[in-house]
Amino acid sequence: MQLKSLVFLASALATAWGATVADVLADLNTVKSRVTTLDNAINGFPNSGGTLTQALAIHTDATNTQTAVDDTTADANTVPTPVSESDGQSILNSITSIEPVIENALSAIVTKKAAFDALPVGGIPALVAQDLSNLSASTSALENALISKAPADLVSQANAVKGRIDAAFATAIAAYS
Repeated sequence: MQLKSLVFLASALATAWGATVADVLADLNTVKSRVTTLDNAINGFPNSGGTLTQALAIHTDATNTQTAVDDTTADANTVPTPVSESDGQSILNSITSIEPVIENALSAIVTKKAAFDALPVGGIPALVAQDLSNLSASTSALENALISKAPADLVSQANAVKGRIDAAFATAIAAYS
């Protein structure tokens, strides 16, 4: 019983103190790695002759990316404010370095729709649509968490990045609707 109490106390203290900007930056590096893996898998999926195994690997990469995004959101939500100008700029720089990879992956998934439709096992386009919806929701939550912590003079730049990423998601989701 004492061990359970100690574990609970440690967990409560960690939550109360929250994450640091360094934690969020490390999380964003993980997100970038996962998004890059997903982007490579999507771009590696052939325009014809793809396999179910390849399609399911993309699904796994999407799920792994979503987990990383959700973990980053959880940390971002506990970062104490105010966030310094330099820390806010570091986070914005990290996001802008991920943005083109996200946009490339979303553009590629639209281009590959016919290849997913042609797979001999049905349901893959619906799975892609669900992955896109889930990733979009998780990404939006992360964007909102980061923007809520951003220094006031960086909010417009952050909103511009959010707008571009959200538009890319909307295009991809529409392609699979």
